[in-house]
Amino acid sequence: MPGGDLEWAGLTYRLPGKGRRGGAELLAGVAGRARPGRLLAVMGPSGAGKTTFLKALAQALPFQRGARLTGAVTGRDGASGASGAACLAHAHVSTPG
Repeated sequence: MPGGDLEWAGLTYRLPGKGRRGGAELLAGVAGRARPGRLLAVMGPSGAGKTTFLKALAQALPFQRGARLTGAVTGRDGASGASGAACLAHAHVSTPG
């Protein structure tokens, strides 16, 4: 099964606040890389943002009005050398349907 590196940089996910309260920043400038054939563990205490991080990588965050996901995710197919990138800067998060 062909595969390649998956890299992410500057992943930030912010929810809007209500009234005088500021929004909540659930991810703040997360960066890293997953390599084929290597084990990657996402660890942290309850509420640390592990599920939010994985959903952000999978582009599977639920729609929430005013939520903002920024950063970049890039991948390279090790077999063909093809690469792809998704720039998430200033994107409103939504789901199809």
